[in-house]
Amino acid sequence: MNILDIYLDFTCPYSYIGYHRIAEAVRLNAIAPQNIQYRAFQLNPNLPEAGIPRTTYRERKFGSMEESRRRDTIVLNIARNEGLKINFDNISLTPNTRRAHRAIKIVEAQKRDSSALYDKIFSAYFTKGQDIGDTQILIKLGAELDITLTEEQLNNKDLDKTINDDIADAHSVGLTGVPFIVNSKDGTHISVTSAVYALMNNA
Repeated sequence: MNILDIYLDFTCPYSYIGYHRIAEAVRLNAIAPQNIQYRAFQLNPNLPEAGIPRTTYRERKFGSMEESRRRDTIVLNIARNEGLKINFDNISLTPNTRRAHRAIKIVEAQKRDSSALYDKIFSAYFTKGQDIGDTQILIKLGAELDITLTEEQLNNKDLDKTINDDIADAHSVGLTGVPFIVNSKDGTHISVTSAVYALMNNA
């Protein structure tokens, strides 16, 4: 079976949009869910565990808040066309996403579908501005889906091996950003947008 490895990070708005497009493709039977494997990626692995203020992060990344707002406007327009709500005004923190990825790995280790938790985490950050690097937030999000997460689990660095393996695999095929789909059969990769449109046009 040909598996599509889909690399995402939780504070990347294009990952949120890409995830939504993948979910829509699954709903329309353009992609079989058993052919999808979500993989972890961190755009900012060296952020402090507690994260940093979003204004600080964006000024460092883009040089000014004016440029940050310009880019946010582009994202908002794309999200609106996708039927997605994003509220950047609610986001005061750029968190380290390591614990959020651990939450996903915990669920996957239990052989459970992680897609609902992906959606919860993305929505919590992009619509409510919640700190998805905070253990109590992640525990609450899991509980809303009848998923038990504990502080001990979310702080367990033994889980980082699988996360680091995902990131290393992404780097091995030349990925430096997300969202991207990698064909596990031959290592070719394509943006989520291009892949989903191609699949849906052929469905």
